[in-house]
Amino acid sequence: FSPQTIHKNLYEDKFVVLYNGIFSPNYDFDILINSAELLKDKPILFVIAGAGELKNYIQTTIQKKNLQNMIMEDPLPKIEYVIQKINRADILLLGMNDNLQARTAHPSKLFEFMSCGRPVVCSGKGATVDLLTESNGGILVEPKDSKSFSDAILKLYDLKELRINLGKNGREYIVKHHSLKVFGKNLMLILNNLKSE
Repeated sequence: FSPQTIHKNLYEDKFVVLYNGIFSPNYDFDILINSAELLKDKPILFVIAGAGELKNYIQTTIQKKNLQNMIMEDPLPKIEYVIQKINRADILLLGMNDNLQARTAHPSKLFEFMSCGRPVVCSGKGATVDLLTESNGGILVEPKDSKSFSDAILKLYDLKELRINLGKNGREYIVKHHSLKVFGKNLMLILNNLKSE
């Protein structure tokens, strides 16, 4: 079992934009679906992968809109398969709803996305936006703005060098500020300070 094998024919020669994670109300899936509709004449494949309480809503909406350029996939059983999937994507998508939790927390998937060196198109406000702004690892738009979201996807589709540079920025930021090596170093500093007190 490997997503590289399963999706070889499906993803082959396609420009893939991916959301991978939980289908939670904290995330705005309408902005992803609307963007797929706006870009339906472009050779771009939208992939929504994961599981959660909004699965039926997402599936039904895709079917109602008859979006041939958007597919849903089940979550993968191992982290190495998730990393393979992320690395196969050209752009990673993160639509956030404007609520308290979205404003104050970083989704763990954002760290996965940036670690893989892929640019992120994100809508939202608060902590997630601050992280992407500081890292310069993607393009940010206002919540619920499907037109700007689809324009950002199209811009990255057209500009390969920009995709590469934003992805590189994101990965370098994660390595510098959020890698295991950095966490280990900070933990040792805390423990040493506790010993000296």
